[in-house]
Formats: sequence, structure tokens, C-alpha cells
Amino acid sequence: ATLQAELRKQQNNEMLRRQFAEKANAVGPWIERQLDAVTAIGMGLHGTLEDQLHRLKEYEQGVYAYKPHIEELEKIHQAV
Repeated sequence: ATLQAELRKQQNNEMLRRQFAEKANAVGPWIERQLDAVTAIGMGLHGTLEDQLHRLKEYEQGVYAYKPHIEELEKIHQAV
């Protein structure tokens, strides 16, 4: 009985690890792209400061829209 319980626990942990890896493989590159884009806006000499602020606010909206994916990743991480 104890071995069966441990087996179930290990199988569940493996499932959670795979879910985390799958989600992280999607979320990680998205975060990198956002950081690159924000850096490009901040370092760019194109446009006025108002234009740059407008573009940053657009990225902020995108981040808020993507937040459920990041929260899901965190839930899986907590379960592991």
C-alpha cells in the first residue's frame, strides 16, 4: 500500500514536471521577446518620448493579457 501511494505520488510529480516544462517552454521565449522589445524602445532614438511611452503602454496591455499564462505556470510550480 505504501509503495502504491509513493508510485502515485511520483507519477503525479512527473506529470506536473512535464506540464511545467511545456508551459515554461512557451512562457520563457515570450518573456524574452517582451524584454527585447522594451529594451529596443528604451534604447531607440526613433520617435518622441511620447511615442515611446505610447509603445510601452501597448506592451503593458499585452503583458496584462498574457498574465493568465504566467499565473498558470506559477500554479504548476507551486504544485511541484
